[in-house]
This record gives sequence, structure tokens and C-alpha cells, in this order.
Amino acid sequence: LASITCTNHAHGILLQVYCFVVRSAFDQKQLESVVKGLAQSTHLFCCTCPSLRKGFADISSALQTRLVQMHAYTRMEQCAQFSTCLASPEFLNCSKMPHLTGLDVALGAMTKIHLAHLFYTSKYRLLEESLTKCIDHWSTNVVVQSVKSLAAFSDTTASEFSPSIFDALLALTRKPSNDPEQLKYTLEALKMLCTKDSNVQSKLGDVSPWWDQIYALHQGYTSCYIRAHTLEILGIFLSMESNPNTSNVHYKQWIQLVQVCSEAEQPTEVRFACQQSITDSKALLYSMQVWISAMVLCQDDDEEVRTTAAHNLTPYVFGKSKKVQVEYVIEKAYDKMTSYFSQDVEFAEHLWDQILLGTNNGGVVVPFENVTLDLFDEETENLFEEVKFRLDIARRQLVKLDPDIRSLKVNEAEKQLRHVLDVFEKNCSSTLMNIGGRTYNGDVWTPIYRLLAGIDTARGEVPEGLRKRVREVLFKDAFVHPMIAEFL
Repeated sequence: LASITCTNHAHGILLQVYCFVVRSAFDQKQLESVVKGLAQSTHLFCCTCPSLRKGFADISSALQTRLVQMHAYTRMEQCAQFSTCLASPEFLNCSKMPHLTGLDVALGAMTKIHLAHLFYTSKYRLLEESLTKCIDHWSTNVVVQSVKSLAAFSDTTASEFSPSIFDALLALTRKPSNDPEQLKYTLEALKMLCTKDSNVQSKLGDVSPWWDQIYALHQGYTSCYIRAHTLEILGIFLSMESNPNTSNVHYKQWIQLVQVCSEAEQPTEVRFACQQSITDSKALLYSMQVWISAMVLCQDDDEEVRTTAAHNLTPYVFGKSKKVQVEYVIEKAYDKMTSYFSQDVEFAEHLWDQILLGTNNGGVVVPFENVTLDLFDEETENLFEEVKFRLDIARRQLVKLDPDIRSLKVNEAEKQLRHVLDVFEKNCSSTLMNIGGRTYNGDVWTPIYRLLAGIDTARGEVPEGLRKRVREVLFKDAFVHPMIAEFL
């Protein structure tokens, strides 16, 4: 190869070498010959023939794999230098081809050394330098591949990165021709850098320009991956605020996103990102709204989401990270919230929201209104247990509040109970005691139980007038349902 000038001849030799590396069982001496031959062929790097560049990249990738298998780490260093030449600024600048065919393969070959965890920092620096110097000259495909490789170094031991790489990534997010695929990997790399760099705040300086750009991306794209990455990055940026508090403009923007992204209707990737953003933001130290969103995620339908959210809460609840049941984390989290926000009216309103029935257009939503249930109809699975769990937590915390705050919405609860009783009396008084009808249906008894329990907690006992009304409507023949007997 060192003396060949015909590209077809050179390409043929490269194919033979590639087949040898992939298929043959070679010894240490043959291995040294291959590495030495590559090192002596650098004059061909600058040619514009895409087949030659791809041939070199394929050999490099295959050779890296074999070197890892043979534990030939000293030779890996030489091969790594060859691989990174294919992605170096000098090589890219001398090539005038618009798509730089084969460069993505070369970048992939560079990551092979990662398997051995060797020469990691120097390899990262070279890719970082290539990206920052040549970003304006690379095609979209090459940029995406480069940022992919950059993001793949997420477990690097390096704790410092060049400020220029941050500027380059921000420039990428501002490109008017940004496509979602490129943007997704750009944001992934930016998130990784912000997480791993121990001195990222000093390199970013004022985060406001960054914040505005990332926030606009979150609002402007529907891709769940872009929304997830931007939400996590905003959480990291929020932790860098010099005076974080609930009146901060950035906090107000962020908490609105968190409240929306924690809802069950959001994609799983977004809900995962939401709980990570909450953890990174450190807003649990001063914001009740963040605690409430964290509680929503801890009760998510997806087991992995709620388990991860609960685990991320444990340092704030128990003082250290530990593995405990989700339900126990929720209980202790509410204890912590009460110690922080016992004088906050908004916290009392949140507790009452666990007790009161939902409303629609100003009217109370009664689950069993205009519904006919027949014998052997299937009930909602575990409805009572789930509601009772939330209700018991709310009652325990309400008792700890001052009487004035505790009774904040007791009048509304009494009003709702009277409405429920009126609906019950109108719809099903004649079939109430039919054991196959409504007697043990959770949709009927759970709302009544919730309201009676809330009133009992706030006032100390249910007023006699309400108790009498409940007996008149529900228990004409002296039968008392066990769910609500304790309040009557």
C-alpha cells in the first residue's frame, strides 16, 4: 500500500486485508504486520475516493474487535491512532466531498476501544476537537453520527470538557434546518456533558440564553425524545440558578412543564424524564408543587416509572438513597411534606383533593349516577384499596395541621355528601338492599366513605344531622355497611 498509486489496486488489497482480519486466526506477528501496514498507508487518507476511506474504516473497525478479543491493548493504542485519523480535522479539511463517505464507520470504529476502557480521555478529546472545528463543514448525517459517538461516552471518567464543545452543541440546536433525528442526539450529548462535567456552570456562564433555546425546543417539537431530553436539561439548568425559589421566572416555566409531563397521558419516555428532571433540579428543597408532581409519578400506572420515581425520592425522604417499597416512600414523603408545608394553604388544598369528589362544569361527579348494575357485574379492580390508601395518607396529614387550615374545605365536603345522598335516594332506594345490586359495589360506597372520613377528620366527628341523613337514605332496615359504620 505504501507504494501504490492506483486506487483500484489499493481498494483490492484493502478488501483482502479486511477478509483476513475478519475470518483468519492470526498470531501476534501477523497482527503486528497489519497494524504496521496501516500506519504506513496514511498517505492514502487524503484521497477523495470514498471506497478507499470506507475500506480503511472497515479494517479499523474489525481490527479493534479482534484486538479486544486478544487483549492486545498495546496494539490497540496504535490502531486507535489510525482510526481517529479518519475523523481528524486535518483529514476532514482536505476532503472536499460533501458527504464524507465512511466517516460514520470510522467514528463507530473508535468506540470499540471503549470495551477495554483504555485511552478513553485522549480519544474523547480528538472527537471533541473534530466536532468543534469541523461542525460547519459536515453533512447532517456525519454530524448525527459524531454526536452519537460523543453521547456514547456517557460513563467517561473525565470530569472536565472543553467549553467549545458546549458552544458547538448549542450552535447545532439553533440550525434552522434541524431535523428531529439530529436534534435528538445533539440534546442527548448536551445532557450527558451537563451531567458529567463537574465544572459545567462556569463554562456555561449565564444560563438564560441556553434556557430560552432549550425551552423553545421543548415547546416546538412533538417528538417524545426531544421533549424528554429538553426537560432533563432544563432541570439541570434550574439547579444552576444563583437564587432558586418559586418566584423565579425559569422555575415557573419549568414547573408548568413538569406538571404537564407527569400526567398519565404523557409518553413513558417523557414521564421518565420528568422524574429525573425533578431530581436534578433540587427543587424538592423549596417547592411543594414539585413534591406533588413527584407523588403523581410515584403512583404512575407503569411499574418502572413509579419505582424509579420513588427511588429518586429516597435521599430527600430518608437522607440517603435506599431501596424500599413505593407505598412506604409515599407515606414518608407526605410526612416530610407536612413538616415543610404545614402552614401552607395550598398543601391543605392538595390533601382535600384526595378526599373530595371531582367536579365537571361546577357539578359534582357521582360515579354511580344514572348507572344500572346487575347481578354478577364486574366491579373496578382494587378500587377501594387504592382510594383508601390515598385517603388514609391525607387524613393522617390533615390531623397534623392547625384546625383552621385543616377545616379549609369541610363545608364543601358536607355539601358534596348531601348531593351524593340525594342522587342515591333518587336512583336506587328501592333496590338498595338487593345483595346483587349496589350493596358491595365500590363505585357506590367509596365516594360516601371518602366524604365521611374527610368530615370526621376535619371536625373530629360527623355532625349528627349528616349522620341521621345517611341512616335515612342508606340504612332503612338498620343494616350498616362495614365501610362507613365507624363514622355513624
